[in-house]
Amino acid sequence: MSRKQWVTDSVDVTDESARLDARRARDHLDTTPEVGFDDIVRLAKRLCHTPVAVISLIESERQWFKASVGFDFSETLIGQSICKHVIGQHGLLIIPDLTLDPRTCSNLLVLEEPHLRFYAGTPLITSEGLTLGTICVIDHVARPAGLTDDQADNLKALARQVMSLLEMRRIIADRDILLDQAERHRRHSEHERMELATMFDQAPSFMATLKGPDHVFDLVNPAYCRLVGSRQLIGKCFAEALPDAARQGYGRMLDEASRSGAPFVQRGAHYAV
Repeated sequence: MSRKQWVTDSVDVTDESARLDARRARDHLDTTPEVGFDDIVRLAKRLCHTPVAVISLIESERQWFKASVGFDFSETLIGQSICKHVIGQHGLLIIPDLTLDPRTCSNLLVLEEPHLRFYAGTPLITSEGLTLGTICVIDHVARPAGLTDDQADNLKALARQVMSLLEMRRIIADRDILLDQAERHRRHSEHERMELATMFDQAPSFMATLKGPDHVFDLVNPAYCRLVGSRQLIGKCFAEALPDAARQGYGRMLDEASRSGAPFVQRGAHYAV
């Protein structure tokens, strides 16, 4: 084994609460199998010539396997996790013989079935530098030579691909949430508009609402239509729909109310049709 494999790029242990928040924000635990992740573990197994390859996501009390090949477990308690030892470092963790390493020699997965012996894992790191889990390869026999340099580089490349898929999945989920919120807002706005339209229709006096700097008619009630001679108003700007009123100065009144935001009240106004 080369020195590059024995000595990993150690960093300070990441704040665990921040790591868990980042993991939970992505909401990947207990999701259904996905072909992209399944393909990656099959490729890792083939490239590293191991019987087992796993993508693990590490929680506070358990590790859950998003994808695995050659391994019968869907999750384990955190006490049985070998992948947890990858947290806090950016490089590969390679353990040539799990029975000889003090971190793993008492692990039940080593002492009992399936009698794991070799482990190589690289962390799945977010853009903020937080570890969500690992992609790892495992063997049932010790491998003193570890991985070749090419295999180690390939495993790191596959870790980047896993992170790309995880982030894409999060973006899609965030998009779906935003679309759902927009649809609920649209339905709420439509409901309010229908209530407002009903109120307008039932009002005994004339009423209208206008939108935008051009004062486009949005809602008018029957009394208002009778006032202006039953003209087509909805969707037209004030000056176009009621040129006679614009010439009489009502357009300037609307401009001033729109500009200042202050209410304008006038009683006994004259309007010649």
